[in-house]
Amino acid sequence: AFVSIIACEIVLIGLWFGDHGNALRFYVLFVGVMHLFYVVWDYLDERLFDKRNTSDCAQFSELIGWPISAWAFGWFLWESFMFTAAIFAGIGAFKRTDEQMYAEA
Repeated sequence: AFVSIIACEIVLIGLWFGDHGNALRFYVLFVGVMHLFYVVWDYLDERLFDKRNTSDCAQFSELIGWPISAWAFGWFLWESFMFTAAIFAGIGAFKRTDEQMYAEA
């Protein structure tokens, strides 16, 4: 786990200095999207592979009593809504072109 953290930091620092950080914004967006769908990956990881730790859906199922698949579906709907909202917020907030961002840097 420590090596993967170091590798991600090296990629982040490398993209920071390359082309005035133009590629860095896409890396940050990619990491954000992967983080947004963490519960889906966690649920699929539990279903496809034998994990030692249970997923968040299984923990909520034990706590409240709903089926694991219902929690996974609910999380997926919520994450899809948040993903769509983030896309529209990004379109509305980041209207500058590459040339404008380069001039500001």
